[in-house]
Amino acid sequence: MVVGCAQSFAKNMGLYGHRVRCLSVLGKVQQQAMIVRSQLQRLARAMYSSPLIRVKAEWIEELKMQVGMVCYSGLNCKQIDLLARDFGVHMNRDGHVSLAGITTRNVYYLRRVSS
Repeated sequence: MVVGCAQSFAKNMGLYGHRVRCLSVLGKVQQQAMIVRSQLQRLARAMYSSPLIRVKAEWIEELKMQVGMVCYSGLNCKQIDLLARDFGVHMNRDGHVSLAGITTRNVYYLRRVSS
């Protein structure tokens, strides 16, 4: 038996319309794993041969214009840099953060740098 788990990270970073996903596959038999890997590689090659065309500047503008589960943190650039560098928590430079990206594991860091 092979089990698969697909995840999308688009909302965490405001990457709407982008291919930011992860697929984890678990199996007991190595031969099954090799077959699944081969099929996934074929799919990946097809996707990478015709990638979505995005420019970094366009992506940054999209981040600024996020609508939905986003809030203003009130953090300044120094605090935002500290979060990214020391804790791996990323947000827009203007202090807006995706609520979908705030978890029980990283909310402590947000509180810590804001006090």
